[in-house]
This record gives sequence, structure tokens and C-alpha cells, in this order.
Amino acid sequence: MINKQLEEFMGMRESLLEERKSLEEQIKQIDEALGIPGGLGLQGVAGRRRNKRARNEMSLKQAISEVIAKKPMGRREILTAVQELGYKFSTSHPLNSLSAALYSNKAFAKDGNVFGLAISKNASSRKKTKSSKKK
Repeated sequence: MINKQLEEFMGMRESLLEERKSLEEQIKQIDEALGIPGGLGLQGVAGRRRNKRARNEMSLKQAISEVIAKKPMGRREILTAVQELGYKFSTSHPLNSLSAALYSNKAFAKDGNVFGLAISKNASSRKKTKSSKKK
């Protein structure tokens, strides 16, 4: 029983491979007729093309820091300001990327609906040591 099913499967597979080869040859003939060089029309069959990652002069963290150093802002305001700085997102949903950076990075602190720069532990410990020396 299993051998019979395996033989049927192998036969179907072979016929599909032959049909695929025939279709690829037809596509090549159509490409030649249309003047598409080297069968470039078959590249669409291979899969979806990915967008290249945007190359920015500064990291997203640096861009956010520069923007909120002036004043605390909401996520949408930060997104607009970061894009005005020239930061390019390679995603179709840049607010998601920005939110991930804001929530996952300890350099940024949320106060209500706005984000600002977090106070570093080194700066607060320096203040304590200075005040403790005065005592």
C-alpha cells in the first residue's frame, strides 16, 4: 500500500516538474519576444524582493536623543522630528520601530504620554557625592 502511494507521488512529482520546465521555456520565449534580456521575467517567480535597509548617518537612538534633548515629546511628534532630521526608515510602519526603540532603551524615560532623556545613574551619583562632601 505504501509503495503504491509512493509511486503515485513520484509520478505526480515528475509530471509537475516536466510541466514547470515547459512553462519556464514558454516564459523565456515570451521574454525574448518582448526583448527582456536573459530571462529576467523569471525572477518574479522566485519570490518577493526585499527592500534594502536604509543607510543613515546616525542611529535611531542618536536621532531620538537629539530630538528629545530639546524638549520631551510624544511618539508621533518624535517620529516627525526624526524624519525631518533626515532619518530614513526602511519599514512601512516607522512608528512601530520608533516605539520599540523608545520602550526598549533605558536612555529614554516616559512621563505620561511624552518621552524625554532619562537621568543617568552616573550624573545622579555625582550629585550625591558632591552634596555629601559639603556635609
